[in-house]
Amino acid sequence: MVVMKQVCVLGCGSMGTVLCNLVAERLLSLPGYNSKVLWYVRDEKYCDCDLKEHIRTYGENKKYLPGVKILENVVISDDAGAVAEAADVVLFAYATRHVTEILDAVKSHLKKDVLFVSFSKGLVVRESASSFVQPDIVLVSEEIRRVTGLESIVISGALTARGLAGGEFCEVTLGAKCQKDSEEIKQILHVSKTVNYLNYPLRRSLKNVKLIICQKLELSKIGTRQSGLCIIDFITCSLNDLKEVLY
Repeated sequence: MVVMKQVCVLGCGSMGTVLCNLVAERLLSLPGYNSKVLWYVRDEKYCDCDLKEHIRTYGENKKYLPGVKILENVVISDDAGAVAEAADVVLFAYATRHVTEILDAVKSHLKKDVLFVSFSKGLVVRESASSFVQPDIVLVSEEIRRVTGLESIVISGALTARGLAGGEFCEVTLGAKCQKDSEEIKQILHVSKTVNYLNYPLRRSLKNVKLIICQKLELSKIGTRQSGLCIIDFITCSLNDLKEVLY
């Protein structure tokens, strides 16, 4: 009997919502994985009712990502332990103020070999027991390690939930200690569709032009050969990117 891997999402904000949709669509064509995505929605209110019930009723997360319909193969649960226990892959997307609270709730339920992927941005402030001691400020990945003992895979980049939901081009950096794990996560997260595929190289080219101007200003003050070489490199990069767009 073939055991299908289970992907779960912890996080009911805008990023957690859009991750559910992206992964749910991807898993429909990805062998070896359960096509249903388990989604933990924490106990909170919206319009005088439970958020999870509101999402089930209207098929969208009107509190955090209104207007985006949630796919039918996303299964909502308010049991953090049950979701964590079933997970072979966890996509974690919480604001840093909730990170420790959620990790404490799921730590005893996680599998030892679970792939834990963090989309959370920012720093976690650990409150000190004493008012005379400054609180610790740590990375989310460090807090995940401290609470669960797991080495997380970290996703970072200029991505927004609304942009992802709208199919905008997005490029991120994936940080992982294991190459095999990183390849698996890339498979799960990779989507090829975008509505403005020309926009990225064009924006990148214009960014390089901006850098050229800055470098020229520096060159006029310093006049070093190194600055001149930097300008040549940026011009070359910009022209190559524009060539891809124009031809």
